[in-house]
Amino acid sequence: MSDNLTLTQHQFEFKFASGGDVGAFSGYGSVFNTLDSHGDIIKPGAFSKTLAQHKAAGSMPLMFLNHAGLPFGTTSALDLVPIGIWTKMAEDSNGLAVSGRLIGLDTERGRIIYNGMLEGALTGLSIGYKTVRTSKGNKPSDPRFIHEAKLYEISVVSMPSHEQAIVDSIKTHGTATAHARVMQALENLKRTLS
Repeated sequence: MSDNLTLTQHQFEFKFASGGDVGAFSGYGSVFNTLDSHGDIIKPGAFSKTLAQHKAAGSMPLMFLNHAGLPFGTTSALDLVPIGIWTKMAEDSNGLAVSGRLIGLDTERGRIIYNGMLEGALTGLSIGYKTVRTSKGNKPSDPRFIHEAKLYEISVVSMPSHEQAIVDSIKTHGTATAHARVMQALENLKRTLS
């Protein structure tokens, strides 16, 4: 991959929907028109070409845990196996809306990741992409505007850096205990970030 590969991480907030696809969740992989921790502002339409290419190929970007498999991520054989699949991606007025589903919930690894999300330990999304078209002002402190980017993967991560991206829902077994634990973890995270 190119030296141009960039990561943007985003914060999750959880709401619960019981029944059905346990482990399914949705949120934002990227938020438009907002400065991220890397000094970038992603513009609306930045992902439209890469999403169209994936749609034509019948594919989606990969879903990893903390960028496993990339040069800066972990590289054990198990880490190279995606932790889930993205089922829907589309740009809306806020950003890159994503829906996905964790896989292998009947395995130890799958349970650890799922429980990490429920406990609030995995609270973010982070996109791995290559910039295609950018612009920047004249001052070194000016942000870089990303007008087009090629998406490679979106990871579930433990250290979010963009506080405006949220998860719309995560499907659980619907237990009140799990809900209470996650709500407490989110309150702790909000206090830490503020």
